[in-house]
Amino acid sequence: GLPVYQPQKVKTPEFLAHLKAWAPDFVVVAAFGQLLNQEILDVPKYACVNVHASLLPKYRGAAPLHYAIMQGETESGVTLMHMELGMDTGAMYAKVVVPIAPEMSQGALHDACKVAGAQLLVECLPKIARGELVATPQDEAAATKATLLTPAMELIDWKQPAQAIHDLIRAFDPAPGAYTLTPDGKRLKVFASRVRELPQELPDALQRPGTVCQVTKKQLLVTCGEGALELLEVQPEGRKRMPMVNYKQSAKVEVGAVWGVQE
Repeated sequence: GLPVYQPQKVKTPEFLAHLKAWAPDFVVVAAFGQLLNQEILDVPKYACVNVHASLLPKYRGAAPLHYAIMQGETESGVTLMHMELGMDTGAMYAKVVVPIAPEMSQGALHDACKVAGAQLLVECLPKIARGELVATPQDEAAATKATLLTPAMELIDWKQPAQAIHDLIRAFDPAPGAYTLTPDGKRLKVFASRVRELPQELPDALQRPGTVCQVTKKQLLVTCGEGALELLEVQPEGRKRMPMVNYKQSAKVEVGAVWGVQE
C-alpha cells in the first residue's frame, strides 16, 4: 500500500512537488547515484539521512566497498550521516563495523553491510527525531575518496604482488569482474583466487609475472610480481562462471603459458 515513485532525475520541479506533498519526516538514501540539491535537503522535518557503506570519513564516494577490499582493509561498515551538499561530507549520527574476512568478496561484504545498515537506520531514526542523537562532524584530515570504477582498473597486472591481485579479484566479484588476457588475446575473468608461495626451484622462465608456473589435476598457479596466485573460479568469454579445474581441462592450459599484457 505504499506509493512508489521512480523519477529518472530528482532535481526536477515535478519530483520536488511530489516530495513536498508527502511532507516526510525523513528522506533516506542508500547507494543513491544522484546528488541532492539544497531544495530537497530542506524538505524533511528532521533530516536527509545517507546510509553510506564505509566508516566515514574513509572512502567517500561511489564505490566504498570495492575500495576497502582493494586496499586490503580488514573491516568496513556503515555510517549513518546527515546529508549536506558535499559528497558524503555531512556530520555522522552513528556507525557499525562489519569485518572483512581474508577471502570475502565485495558481494558478500555488500550483503553484510546491507543488513547492518538497515538495522542501524531503524535504531537511529527515532532517536534523531527525539533529539537524542546528535551528529558529529567528520575529520576532514582523515578523509579518503572512493571514486567511480573505470574499465582500466579491471585488468589484472601480474607484476603486482599476489596479495594485491587477490584483493582486486575479490573486490570486483561479482561485478565488474577482474580479468586477464589469455595467450590468444581473449578475456578471462577471475572471480576467486588464493595467495600461494612460488614453487621451490622454479626455472627462470617460469618466474616472469603472468606465467602459468604450475598445473596439476586440481591446481593452477600464476607467477606474480611477488608470490603466486592460485586461480579457483573463472569465466571465459561467452561462457558462464566455472571452477578453474573445468576451464583448464577444456582450454588445455599448459605450464609456461603467459597471460596478461606483455611489454
